[in-house]
Amino acid sequence: MDAIELRRKLRIKLKNVLPKRFAVISCHVLWREIAYYSSQLPHSYNFCFLEQGLHDSPELLQQIIQDKVEEFDTESYDAILIGYGLCGKGLASLKAGRVPLVVVRAHDCITLFLGSRKRYKEYFSKHPGTYWFTPGWIEDNIMPGPDRDSAVREIFRETYGEENVEFIIKSMENWKNNYDTAVYIDLGIGNRDWAREYTKKCANYMGWKYKEMKGDPSLLLRWLFGNWSNSNDFLVLEPGEKLVPTFNDEVFDKVSD
Repeated sequence: MDAIELRRKLRIKLKNVLPKRFAVISCHVLWREIAYYSSQLPHSYNFCFLEQGLHDSPELLQQIIQDKVEEFDTESYDAILIGYGLCGKGLASLKAGRVPLVVVRAHDCITLFLGSRKRYKEYFSKHPGTYWFTPGWIEDNIMPGPDRDSAVREIFRETYGEENVEFIIKSMENWKNNYDTAVYIDLGIGNRDWAREYTKKCANYMGWKYKEMKGDPSLLLRWLFGNWSNSNDFLVLEPGEKLVPTFNDEVFDKVSD
């Protein structure tokens, strides 16, 4: 038996003595918050942050997450934490192997920034024209604003020619008409002034109102800490169980595979 194998077996034997060991599979837009809050907790974490935008291809996202789950599916971990909401059915049919999977009941990651499904639903029902900004979203996505518009125009000009640019932009970019407000969610961690100012810059360019909401880390903290029992905020998939969307406020349910 080599040293690596001995260490693995020792870790398994001492599971009940050592801090919990969790694997985390999450969208990269949450990396700052997950890294920060997990560093405040007593457990040990192994992170896998996936490229933002995979939810645009739900079947691809499903496969990538399932593959990552299988990579982490060893006795070394107490649980695998999934840092995604339903995200366009990207978690549909997710299966637990030997290690439990823990999913937050959320339609998308904004619930994790705001602290609850209820808060998100209540705000969005009153303000349906909201476009959300966070440091991670600004870093990983091309947010509506002057930088995006300039790049889009350049790409369309190169592809379709100058004479067609305005027509194509009007036909492909009319989704912006569904929004009237840029809301920056502030969780109060790290140097976030740049993100706040960038959100203001984008709002001003788009002719949108700018608002700021105080984020609530309580949901993230409970998920990372392991405080899942007796809470309808989380769904724990035990070995052999599969996640299924419910298309209601519960977001997810589970079935035996």
